[in-house]
Amino acid sequence: MTLTFTTRAPGDDPNLLKGEGMKHLRVIVADQQSGEVRFNYTHEFDQEETTHTVHFGDLYAGRTYDFYAIANEASFGGDFSSYAEHGDLGDENVLLNYSITTADPNTLITESLPAAGKARIAVQEAADQQLTITMQRAVAKAKVTFVNETGAAQTITNVRLVKVGAENTVLFPRTSGLPVATKDVPLGDVSVDAADGASGNVTGYFYESTAPTDGYALEATWNNNTKHFSLADDMEGGAAISSQILRNQMLNITITLKANPEEVDIQLLVEPWDEKTDITIPPFE
Repeated sequence: MTLTFTTRAPGDDPNLLKGEGMKHLRVIVADQQSGEVRFNYTHEFDQEETTHTVHFGDLYAGRTYDFYAIANEASFGGDFSSYAEHGDLGDENVLLNYSITTADPNTLITESLPAAGKARIAVQEAADQQLTITMQRAVAKAKVTFVNETGAAQTITNVRLVKVGAENTVLFPRTSGLPVATKDVPLGDVSVDAADGASGNVTGYFYESTAPTDGYALEATWNNNTKHFSLADDMEGGAAISSQILRNQMLNITITLKANPEEVDIQLLVEPWDEKTDITIPPFE
């Protein structure tokens, strides 16, 4: 029996920033009952490559198989080649809970951000079956945009998210027990010209977390005044992340500066990062 495995590559979505797409993919296929690793397949994507197909043979009717998809393992120093074909998977939790301990998640993007997903299928003889593996990046993303309605050029400095990220994370999506946020995320400075509605933005990445006692926050300085905003209480839409921020979520924060320096409009949208993180295995041939 043959499976056709198709995935999307970085060039497929023009809205992805460099390093947010899939550069390297590993797929481990294991027999759920016996634990035997049937396949350990890898593929390196070309920049222009938008799809890739691979055929997995020798998957037998009446057996159940687990598919583990891992993207961009080099970004965190991972190497899963030791899961040798026809060898034993061992304790699944060792793979699922593989620790990512890179101190600054923003450095992961150099080798492209890690992502992972798992799916299971019971193979049926002569059945029209389809399997989708939803991969999630191991980090969350925040984009902070400043819109200028003051009538004068503005420089916003020391933009940072306060206590939003955990110290580390695990490779595959957690089923429970998110760590409490302790890490700030420095985002840098933004310069916006005087044209009405002109804007500039900064972006950063962090590990998923449970909110600290005093909640998630954002700080930024302009007009020699440092502003502190509670994400949950001071931002329209912030209630969606009052208790936790999950991996693969994108916080889209828009801060509109007004002529009155004490007046700002703030909106926070929690959005899917993108809709192109699924790997689809079409009906068996």
